[in-house]
Formats: sequence, structure tokens, C-alpha cells
Amino acid sequence: MSDKTTRLNLPRILPSQAQKHVTHNEALETLDRLVQTSVITRDLSSPPTSPQEGDCYLVANEATDEWSGWEDNLACFVNNAWINYAPVEGWLVWNLDTMEIVVYQDTTWQPVTTETSVNPVSLLGVNTTADEVNRLSVSSPGTLFNHIGEGHQMRVNKAEKDDVGSLLFQTGFSGRAEIGLVGDDDLHLKVTADGEQWNEALVANSETGAVLLPNTVFTPNILPDSGRFISFNSNATLSGVPYQQPSYISQVSGASSELFASFRHNNSSFGGTAEELDPSIIEFVTKYKTNTNGRRFGADWHAIKFTQRLTAPLLAPLSHDQIDFGLVLTTRSTPVSYQMTASCYIKVISGEVLINTSNSNRVYVEGERIFGNQVVRADVGWQHILFHPKPNSFGYNFRMLDVLASVNSEVAVALPTFMVGEVILPSNVGIHPSVHVYG
Repeated sequence: MSDKTTRLNLPRILPSQAQKHVTHNEALETLDRLVQTSVITRDLSSPPTSPQEGDCYLVANEATDEWSGWEDNLACFVNNAWINYAPVEGWLVWNLDTMEIVVYQDTTWQPVTTETSVNPVSLLGVNTTADEVNRLSVSSPGTLFNHIGEGHQMRVNKAEKDDVGSLLFQTGFSGRAEIGLVGDDDLHLKVTADGEQWNEALVANSETGAVLLPNTVFTPNILPDSGRFISFNSNATLSGVPYQQPSYISQVSGASSELFASFRHNNSSFGGTAEELDPSIIEFVTKYKTNTNGRRFGADWHAIKFTQRLTAPLLAPLSHDQIDFGLVLTTRSTPVSYQMTASCYIKVISGEVLINTSNSNRVYVEGERIFGNQVVRADVGWQHILFHPKPNSFGYNFRMLDVLASVNSEVAVALPTFMVGEVILPSNVGIHPSVHVYG
């Protein structure tokens, strides 16, 4: 057996050794210097002029005087003399000069904080605890992401187009604002007052750069009758005014149209003195008007029923889910700007209606954007449909508002709105007024 230990070179007490306490104390003195070691600095290459008992240093390169040949060794001042210890791979020392831990690695001392990698690490919490969802968590007054000479870019990457890549701002860990790519590749800014009901404030189109302000309405309805289906706008009520289909609506594919039902001002269905409302109109106002005044009072309007022809051929046929659809109604040539909004309410009475997304940048059903054609059937009741038609260079669009129906289907249509600019009208808007006034 060797007289010294393998790693720290401590003296062993040998059999029948005299003055065993000398060897034992020497080993303790060595442990006192090598365990939990700290050094005054590692920048000196020659001994200081007035060392104190127990002072230790890591010797710098080109060592001289009593430290000659001790480069990178641990030098300690003991009993008015310098002794040195040759380091072993993995030794750790606290440097009082720089307030950092250094490790002996690859034949040199180097700071743990800059050269020892923690990459990858599954969880990292700074002054807080990270979890499986928030794998990097920071609790502090601020977080700084700084440059190292030029610019600095923060990246939020998502896997697929319909995923979410965003920044979420919270109050008491409840969402209040969100900005980013939310469900598509457009830039969205959304806000909420309660963390549940979100309102879209801004959408920047990823293809065109056009900015949509969904809940900011700038323009009136360009339809002269405000979509009331009365051909003119001079009467607030329809007393004595027969139904007349307005010129901007055209039934096609041999379809027929007729008056379906009407809303009446001060109707008796909700406490007024005028005639009662048809059950389908009661369903409409109950769904979209939140107070009884809105259900009882307001300008009169008609809903029209369109019936698809009984047999093929259909105009602009389109097949979906093995059902053939064709245009049952559309609009006549309508002057348009680069951006337009078209909306209406529909109620499928029988059969099926197809919401076609191919001619529009965006289509919304009951306020929710859809990304593919969708079939509407009678069991869902009234539905608010909103289109942002694709712009063209013609200056007009003869299909601003398309309704496609299967053979023999019946569909009621009410309160169309055409507007300049891309706007997301809320489903409870009802009549969106034109520039014309009621008489």
C-alpha cells in the first residue's frame, strides 16, 4: 500500500508508526486547505509581499520566485512558508476576486458559469418553479433580452398554420390581451374583459398586408333599403306597403322567391299593440336581441323565402358531401372597392344550404371563422353569415352574396348588409343602416 492517498495525496498512518499524531494532523491541515477551497485571486504569478497565514492563490502563468513552476497549482501560505498542491480534473475553487466558481478542466482553470454547459435542460425556473407547460419560468421585476453588438430578434415558432404562436398578457393569470398568429398565419390582436369572451381588435392579412378592424365600423350599409327588402327606405313601418323584391337581389337556377315573414314595430308578441310576429321572426329576435325593447321596437323588415328548382341543371354547381348544390340567389352587379364586407341571416326551412368559402378571403358563421365549405341544415335555426369577398379589378362584383342550395331546398334570407372595407359585424347587429333616413 502507498504511503499517500490516491486523490488528495494525504499521508497514511503506517503500522507501528511512532508519533502518529504528526501524520494525522498533517492530513487534517491538508484537508483544511483543499475542502471548500477559496482563493484570494488567480491573477498573480509571484507571491504577494505580505501574505497572511492560510492565504491561498491559484498561480497564474509564467510563475516566478517561490512559485516558479507552479502554474495553475494551488499555493497556500502555511507556517510562514509556501506549499503547493497540483490540481486534479474536476476540482472546484471559489475565487474571492471575481466572486465565481472555477473548475479545473482540460488542464486549466475556467469559470463554471461561462464554460460549463447546461444545454439541454428540461425545466428552468428563475426565482420561481417551472412546470411541464411553462418550462421556462421567470419571477422578477423585468426580463432583459440584450444584443451582443448588433440587433436582437425574439422568435415564437409554431408547427402548423392552424396552431397558435402568440404573446398572452394576463391580469391575475387571466388573459386580457393576445397578439400573434392565432389559428392562421394572419397577425391578430385580441382583447377581453373577463378572460372568456374575446374580441378581435385587429387582423393584418398575411397575403396582402391589409388591416382589418373587426369591431370598428366605419361605413354604412350601401344597400338603399338597409337590407329590409322593401325596395326603398322612406318608411319606418310597412303598413300598407306591399312586399316588393329589391333590384339588387336575383334568384337564379330557376328558383322562385316569395315573402316569408316580417318584423313589425311595436309588435304584440313582445308587449306592443301591432300584429303578432311569425314564430320564425320571434326565433330571430329572441336569438339576436338581448333586451325586450329590441324585440318589440324597431324599423319593419321582411324576410324572403327562396325555393331551389326541383330538378337539375343548377347554376354554378358545386358538390359537397355527395350533395349537389347550385346558386339559389345572388346579387346583381354591385360596385365594389378593393375591400368589401357582405353579410346576411339565413334560415334553412328544408333541405341544405352550402356556405362556399372559395370566393372569399374570409367567411364567418355566427362570428366563428370557417376554413372550408360548410353545410347548414334546418336544425340549427337562424345563422349569421359574413363574407369578405376576394377583390377584383373590374370595379364591380356580380356575386357579392351567394347562397347555394340543394335541389328542392327552401331557405329564408333576411337583412343583408354590403359595406366598404373588411369588417366583422357582430351577429346581433340586425339592421345595419344605410345613408338613407327613415321617413
